[in-house]
Amino acid sequence: LIPVSDPRLLNKEAQMQYRFVGVFIGVCIRSSIIQRLKLAPLVWNFLATGELTVNDIFEIDNQYKHLIKSLDEVLNNKHNSEEEFNELFDLRFVVTNSRGEEVPLTQRGRFEKVTLANCSDFISMANEFRLNEIRSNLEEMREGLWENLNIKPPAFISGKLLENATCGTRELTYEALKKIITFNNVPYNQQQFVLKVIKKFSSDERSQFLRFITGRVMLPSLEIFQDENATIGSNGSINKKIDDFIIKVDQMKGQVNKLPTA
Repeated sequence: LIPVSDPRLLNKEAQMQYRFVGVFIGVCIRSSIIQRLKLAPLVWNFLATGELTVNDIFEIDNQYKHLIKSLDEVLNNKHNSEEEFNELFDLRFVVTNSRGEEVPLTQRGRFEKVTLANCSDFISMANEFRLNEIRSNLEEMREGLWENLNIKPPAFISGKLLENATCGTRELTYEALKKIITFNNVPYNQQQFVLKVIKKFSSDERSQFLRFITGRVMLPSLEIFQDENATIGSNGSINKKIDDFIIKVDQMKGQVNKLPTA
């Protein structure tokens, strides 16, 4: 997902909404309550660095990338003539925005033809438009995030690090979930039934299982969950780092047909 405003929103409303998204990301990071926010890499990179380039746009729009690269290639070939350019391209000063709508780049953009002579102007204006249509929304998100965290963006921060702190790992593995499950007076063979079912779950199903029990969709963003050597201690905690995040499974005796509760 990328931050493109609904045109029906007033500018002030859009600003408030995107600032709220930044605040929400800050809350996720501070509380370690992981959320599956499927934002494009350019969003995370901008939140971290404040930088946005046309290559970021290329990553989310292959059609636009192909157009601009093709135009650049023709411009760099000094042997192409105006006639050859017209045979290859039939363009006007119009660009397709992120919502799939055609937008004129000049006052007469829908009628102004792109030629070999003005092609570089078209590329420059198109790139600037595509960058500016999301830049202000990204800036609102970035301000909301770092204002909520109450720090200035550290020099070492990266988009991937921010995404990991907010969303955790993309996959919820059986091994990670198994580490925090303990059984209370449950026979060994029934313990194996539970673990066997969880192992057969897909990552999404494990996420739903975790949500049913804890309200979370992913495990906290703690390195202990990625540690292959982490074990549950005698007091039921994992290396005493996350005492409050253990799933305890109890047996409902004498209630054969009752559905699970959490």
